[in-house]
Amino acid sequence: MTVLLSRLVFKTRLGAAALWSMGVLVLGLVVIALSTGEQPAGSAPGFLAGWLGVLLVLLVAALAGGYRRHAPVLFALIAGLSASIAALAARGLELSEFSLRLLTQPLPWIILGSGVVAMVSYTRALEQGAVGSMTGLYSVVEVLVPGIAGMILFSDAARPGWEVYKFAAIVCALGAGVFLALRSGSEALAAVAGGAPTDTLSPGGGA
Repeated sequence: MTVLLSRLVFKTRLGAAALWSMGVLVLGLVVIALSTGEQPAGSAPGFLAGWLGVLLVLLVAALAGGYRRHAPVLFALIAGLSASIAALAARGLELSEFSLRLLTQPLPWIILGSGVVAMVSYTRALEQGAVGSMTGLYSVVEVLVPGIAGMILFSDAARPGWEVYKFAAIVCALGAGVFLALRSGSEALAAVAGGAPTDTLSPGGGA
């Protein structure tokens, strides 16, 4: 939807390869969602909060260190990984009942902090890179990373009979996301006349 809207708002001309990649990406994400099914509630590993906190600090450092650089792919990756941290923290949070004691736990604050980092990084990525490719990379990371981590940390399993489809969809979505992220602006999304930074992967609209 973001890619299609970018065509209307920013007058971005989409090449055939970009459209096919977007289609593969969307199809892969849909199959992943359908193959996951309902997951049983389980206790979070004891190290989850600590590891997520460390990863969040590293992402904040990466964002601060590279904020003034022209690195849209880096910012999209940081945004996707931050959203993944928020998803895993929410997965590990036990909410049998609401209580103010929840605020004394680290996971809610990790969710809040990672959400802020994700939005700042995603905004920075869109300021510098193509809307379609940056959104595609962000979406792939925020879906695949917590999905794979959930299988390892929480023993999340695919719906019975969907295992092959799920892993095939992961491969397709990952491949499409990488393709969109690494392809130059002139090949993935034709630059708008004048080379607006919002719709290109490099300054001035060059490849």
